[in-house]
Amino acid sequence: MVVGMGVVQAVMRHGRKVLHVGAVTMTAGVLALVSMLGSEAGFWQLAPALLITGLGSGLIMGPYFDIVLAGVEPHETGSASGTLTTLQQVGGALGTAVLGTVFFSGLSAGTTAVAHTFGIVAGMIALTFLAGFLLPRKAREAEPAS
Repeated sequence: MVVGMGVVQAVMRHGRKVLHVGAVTMTAGVLALVSMLGSEAGFWQLAPALLITGLGSGLIMGPYFDIVLAGVEPHETGSASGTLTTLQQVGGALGTAVLGTVFFSGLSAGTTAVAHTFGIVAGMIALTFLAGFLLPRKAREAEPAS
């Protein structure tokens, strides 16, 4: 929520670079969580890493639609937005299924399930970072109200 208040101005100024900063920030948070594996870390020890991860997520998810939709013709924005929302929901469900399967398979195999799951999360964030280069460089300028 805190990131969301300033992200619109950042996207207008820096475009898709905001997504890349978000991916790097989120990766830093995930790596901080990985570094705490095996420790007896409580809430207050985990909170900074979770905050960093959340800030990175906010920098990705907040401007995502604006940047993606900048590459769509204005008359197709409605259908593109609906398609994007659908793909986001399918991706979230698929990601949850994959991560859940990896985690619970790791538990039954006696491996470090959390470490393997975080490894896949890091890979997904890396793919997000790379996919950002395929997006338009800037969000569409807001049209003046008539």
